[in-house]
Amino acid sequence: MRRVLLIFFLIFMFNINVNATTTTYYSDYSSYGPYIDEKVESDELTDVKKTVMYRYYKEERENGEYYVKGQNNSLYPYIDEEDFITTNWSEWTDSAPNEEEGRKIKTREVYYYQEMKKVRYIHFTDIRGSNSRLNINEIIVSNNNEPISYTIYCEGCNNDFYEKITNGIITFEDSYILEDGYLRIDLNDYYHLSDLSIKFYITDFGYDEKRYTLSTSRDSSINSNIYTFVVTRLFFKNNNFNEYMERNYKLGKLIFRQPEWDEWKKSLLPIDSSSTRRVQKKLEYSYQDTMYRYYRLNKVYAANYYENAPECFPKKDEKDYKEYYQVRTRDKVVIKDEIIINNKHQKLEDFIIEDTTGKGVIDSNINYEQNGYYYASFIFPFTTIDKLVYVDIPENNRSDEKEEKQEEKDEKQEKKEEKQENKKDALEEKTKEKIEEKVEVKEEEREKKEDVNKISNNNIEKSKKEDNVKEEKQEKRITMDEISNDVEQETVIETKQPQKINNTINNENESIIINDKEIKKIENVEKKKIKKDYVISVFILTIIGLFCLYKYKKSRNK
Repeated sequence: MRRVLLIFFLIFMFNINVNATTTTYYSDYSSYGPYIDEKVESDELTDVKKTVMYRYYKEERENGEYYVKGQNNSLYPYIDEEDFITTNWSEWTDSAPNEEEGRKIKTREVYYYQEMKKVRYIHFTDIRGSNSRLNINEIIVSNNNEPISYTIYCEGCNNDFYEKITNGIITFEDSYILEDGYLRIDLNDYYHLSDLSIKFYITDFGYDEKRYTLSTSRDSSINSNIYTFVVTRLFFKNNNFNEYMERNYKLGKLIFRQPEWDEWKKSLLPIDSSSTRRVQKKLEYSYQDTMYRYYRLNKVYAANYYENAPECFPKKDEKDYKEYYQVRTRDKVVIKDEIIINNKHQKLEDFIIEDTTGKGVIDSNINYEQNGYYYASFIFPFTTIDKLVYVDIPENNRSDEKEEKQEEKDEKQEKKEEKQENKKDALEEKTKEKIEEKVEVKEEEREKKEDVNKISNNNIEKSKKEDNVKEEKQEKRITMDEISNDVEQETVIETKQPQKINNTINNENESIIINDKEIKKIENVEKKKIKKDYVISVFILTIIGLFCLYKYKKSRNK
């Protein structure tokens, strides 16, 4: 019983303050891989080395046309003063000639203007929001403040996203774009960028950053020329479905990137500029002058990008470069610090939280049928981790307790049988002794009876003799009567003696019976005491078991 209590106490102490902590193991990094031009981000398991490579070139001369000094085509920046001609009056041009000797110049004022090409598409990219999504309730696109209809293409939107952003409800309706999703709005026609505006409403219930990039283009592809764009980062939190954040943008006032323009047009009348119209006021010149041969040095590039100048290509183009990346990786394994198995369906693999190798092997001597401590080796390609495993399956405890109770019961039964056997042997020994004593008494009784019979026979013979000599020996009668009386007294005494022996044997047998009753009484008292101890032990074990179960569930909930 004490051993059972000790086992439950140890289990109870072992389950107190169990912290489900883990340990992370990393392998060494691999060697750097080849150069790639696709950008790669570093993370916990990836180390990235970036290298900038440039184009290298050499220069070869190419002759151009004749120009007045300083008025040459920028493609031919170098002049050959040994090669010149005199020109006729030139066409009107916006390039002012230098004031040089011998040059004749005529001028006039003109306006050159260029309209930006119309756009059709609006893009939402680089999307972020709480819970990995951005909630957009309603989107309104206007041309000169008049709403226009549109269609959409979306990656990462909910199924009824279009219906919800066009139904006129600006509060939250669970219309969203997933993080890193993409939304393209098709205006179904081309519009002047300066006339377009967009307004939309965002609802977000978290403090996470809300981010998106808004851009415009003429073509549908996101990789086409982007006219304007803006990157927006917001930090706010709404408290209910009726709250929202309103966003308004004039698309012609965003940041310009690579808009496309129509051909230049010329006007002799004044023209005003705008965000989508470029205007240049110029003097046009017509002139006659001496023109010189200009030439240029063409760049002949090496075939690839290099870190250093290759042979025969000594010059580096600082504007023409690419970023290349080299990647090396490592593996990661995360294992729980304490391994406690509580049921027979639990596997050692369950204690491996993460394994990027996918090649882990476990070697263990674990026995699910016997509670106790075992070892386990978690073998991975880059390391072996030895762990101590504790098997604590409640079913095993109950089996051990049952076996121990059975052993105690068998032991008590053996002691009881041994005691009964000893009592039986003692009783048989006493009985044997009494029987022997009784046999001896009976033998003595038999001998005494024989003596009595002899005396009786003698008395008869004497009586006959007395009858025969009665008359002659009257004096001797008195003496014979006395002898006869003495004999009768002795006979009475001898016949009473066996009855006394029988009474003694009966008294001893009653004593033996009384002793046996006392033994049974003592056994009943011991049984009651054992039963009482058993009930108390079961109660204590139940309380400890319930407390252990409570602590175990509490630790599992943590």
